[in-house]
Amino acid sequence: MNLMLQGGCTLDDLLRMLQEMEKHNPAGEELAEWHQRLSSGRGKIREIIQPGKVFPHEFTWMLGADEEKLATGFERVSQLYYDRERNHSRALLQGVLPIAIAILGVVVALQFIPLVQVLTTMMDQMGS
Repeated sequence: MNLMLQGGCTLDDLLRMLQEMEKHNPAGEELAEWHQRLSSGRGKIREIIQPGKVFPHEFTWMLGADEEKLATGFERVSQLYYDRERNHSRALLQGVLPIAIAILGVVVALQFIPLVQVLTTMMDQMGS
């Protein structure tokens, strides 16, 4: 949304395109409501973009109320969601890493057990 608004796209065109792209999920329904409010003549961004299930109050608050700085608001929102997702990914990786190391240790141990058994058998046969 941010890039398109900075590129000169109007809010009406942007909402129409995004609504079409997201038409088979809940985000598309909320975008359709936004587009309908915009088409009905509501001019203030707070009247057009209302919080819902997909776009929470935090989203609309981050956009701000200034229509002239709407692209900046979308940039703030995109940065917030990007940072949040990056932190979730890091937390997931940090949780999985110890498990992966333990599984790798078990695999290595399972590879060495037959080798140790063969060596032990050979040593026993050499000794007898």
